[in-house]
Amino acid sequence: MTIIRHPHRSRIAQTVLPSAIIFCMVLAGTSHAQRKTTQDEPGRKDESSSPREKPSYQDFPDTQLGRQLSEHLSYLAGVGRDAEQKYQASLKRLQEHAPEVVRMLADAYPKIQLDRYFRRWSIVETMREMRNNSAVNSLKQIAFSPIPAERWADPERFSRDKEISIRVTAVRGLSELAREGNKVAEQSLLRLITNKELGIRRQAIRGYLGAGQDQKQRTNELKSRLPKSDYGLITLDVTDVKRVPHPDDVPDNLKPRYRQKDDDPPKALTSRISSTASERLFQKVSLTEPKMSMSHAPPNPDTCTWMPGDNNESGDNFYGAFTCDQVYVDQFWDHFDFDRGDWDDGFGYEAPCDLARPLARTFNALYLLAYSAEDYATSTGDFSGNALRWAYPYAATYIDELDGRCGSGSATSGARATTYSGAFVDDRTVLKWPFFYGEVVVERAGTILHESRHAAGKGHNGGSSCPRTTSCDTNWSYKGANMYQVLYLWWFYVDGTRTTTGMRNYAQQEGQRIIDRGFVTNPGYVI
Repeated sequence: MTIIRHPHRSRIAQTVLPSAIIFCMVLAGTSHAQRKTTQDEPGRKDESSSPREKPSYQDFPDTQLGRQLSEHLSYLAGVGRDAEQKYQASLKRLQEHAPEVVRMLADAYPKIQLDRYFRRWSIVETMREMRNNSAVNSLKQIAFSPIPAERWADPERFSRDKEISIRVTAVRGLSELAREGNKVAEQSLLRLITNKELGIRRQAIRGYLGAGQDQKQRTNELKSRLPKSDYGLITLDVTDVKRVPHPDDVPDNLKPRYRQKDDDPPKALTSRISSTASERLFQKVSLTEPKMSMSHAPPNPDTCTWMPGDNNESGDNFYGAFTCDQVYVDQFWDHFDFDRGDWDDGFGYEAPCDLARPLARTFNALYLLAYSAEDYATSTGDFSGNALRWAYPYAATYIDELDGRCGSGSATSGARATTYSGAFVDDRTVLKWPFFYGEVVVERAGTILHESRHAAGKGHNGGSSCPRTTSCDTNWSYKGANMYQVLYLWWFYVDGTRTTTGMRNYAQQEGQRIIDRGFVTNPGYVI
């Protein structure tokens, strides 16, 4: 979201630094952490045998299999060079007990709070991954369940999108069972091909089309049931992201932003650096809930209540093990011009490793944005390659500063972020409660890139003529914030490293929803 309002008065005055100091800062501030060893390389191997914070077992029985299932849902949001290996090994163990696992998942799903969207999606994704006929009735029930009315008051974030994603995952599960010969799943797909939601309709059409070798006969069957306007959906093709038009203003005519340092970064608790970089070690952090809470008074810019939820579920525990290191704290603080006055009073300056607080959760998103690619950019002036590489340099260049505010004080209402820019305005991007506590780490990373496009001067130009209402862009060629966010999520799905198949699948659906609902003229891409 982008807006022009009255200037913001920072609680910390800017300091003009001598030119020699500025020059030294430029040299130090334009590169990512360069002292890479086998220990400090982004996404280094996680030697722990289980998630760093004991998962909550409240969703499943406190049995060996129930605990294993809880742990698996934490691995889904894992990070590190062995994240996928751990996730797949855990999945294989669960598949050995597929019928019982499906029963546990099916029993838990209706008991999960509606606003735990990622948890509900993870349960359906795991049910799909069981590849077992025992799941057909549960997947069918979820796929056909009505979508609740919009619950959020955010012009760029929609609870209906999350609900659609859950149902698309269920339809994908039915599609895979139909491909294995399950006739109940196949008939369910035929009933879903006329669903009013494009994402559900498309997946059902593709699922039915791919359920047998008689492609011509299935195509004719679909055409007999569909309006001609949907004939273009009768295909199994996916779009090659390498052939998708990229913004032509990213690699050219951009220079990294050189900033003057306002405030010293907060002090992390875990890093200890020896005399040589190769001996640098990481200390483990106690990732517990905070012992204090902020005021329960009506939210205002400085007072609100922490709402961390399950930090395993959101991915914060896994990423926090990396970002709670002074090297990364310094890097992010300088590149995005954080000010102490915007992140103190409980927002995290006093405890930058505390994953219950907004600052640490923002650092996690920046880490993912910077290091999603295997060949990540090594300076904020490197705009080469695809969106997975240039997303962080682009955001660091165009976002003038990142501020933390309560906003609505709720994770499920109000704007997640607002970018202010224009004449007589203190340019800044303000992150709020729905960003900190309503999004998992990969969503937050996409949001920061989205807002950086607004900071570069690109507002939404599509009026309210698409399902995303006031956050519509006219088309892909406008090269707006929706395009940039999609490109990052798309490339994360195709080429993201140090993550899991589960998280890539989540990014894929997030990107597809924006394609389907964020443009007046749908670009027609299928991720």
